[in-house]
Amino acid sequence: MKTKPILRHRIKEVCKERGISVRELARLAKISSSELDRIVSGKKPLSLKQTMMICGALNANSYEIFGLKFDKKLINDLDDVLLGSATVWLAESCDLYKVKLSQSEYPHWISFIYKEVVSRNLNGYETHELAKTVVKVIEQVKRRGRN
Repeated sequence: MKTKPILRHRIKEVCKERGISVRELARLAKISSSELDRIVSGKKPLSLKQTMMICGALNANSYEIFGLKFDKKLINDLDDVLLGSATVWLAESCDLYKVKLSQSEYPHWISFIYKEVVSRNLNGYETHELAKTVVKVIEQVKRRGRN
């Protein structure tokens, strides 16, 4: 997944809010400074594992790191690891199928994926496939809208 500008700037913002440098974040998250620099600049894909390591190091939730806005009632009941997984896999699928979502569309589709995973008790592979399917459908709808 190529890191989106929203994410790139948000990591720096959260570091600043926490009073630490990106270099210190790299040390805390056990990611090399050069690798984190490439992630923050958008030159390197961000993996799910790295997302969770960064969240842990910053003591932040994945929705904070990604700069996403969710309904406050929903946030109280969320499993942050599952939310982070849905977020990363949705963004990765968007990159794969070259689909652009607005910042307001991400929370909508992440919430949809999250609710499906919980209600259907999907495993990681099935969740990843669901994210791909959602993006394929979005791509088809957007393509039809252009025609």
